[in-house]
Amino acid sequence: MSSKIVPSPPDGRPLYLRIAAVLRAEIEGGKFGPGQLLPSIAYLSKRFQASTITVRRALGLLQDEGLLSIQQGFGTWVNRPRPDEFDPLLKEASRIRDLAISLITRIETLRKNKVSPAS
Repeated sequence: MSSKIVPSPPDGRPLYLRIAAVLRAEIEGGKFGPGQLLPSIAYLSKRFQASTITVRRALGLLQDEGLLSIQQGFGTWVNRPRPDEFDPLLKEASRIRDLAISLITRIETLRKNKVSPAS
């Protein structure tokens, strides 16, 4: 099993995004192959030291990206790659969305701490 904790990067991304990034990298790297069942949500919660809600949110994000299929009561599977001319665009859109969430998180932190962007 890989490390249990997903360390907080300097950009302050939410935990579900960091979990999704780890799982995405493992899928793309071949640790989980097409049609393979992912570990249970309970197992992933322990692995990442996160709530089941956070893990479900990460899995839902990967499902929205088309990487996973989720069937309640049956599990979560890695989808077979589909030849799709839009795949590069979807990956870029996902990257931009992650950057936007990071920016929003940073802005909220600055507002909360009442720090001006120039400092």
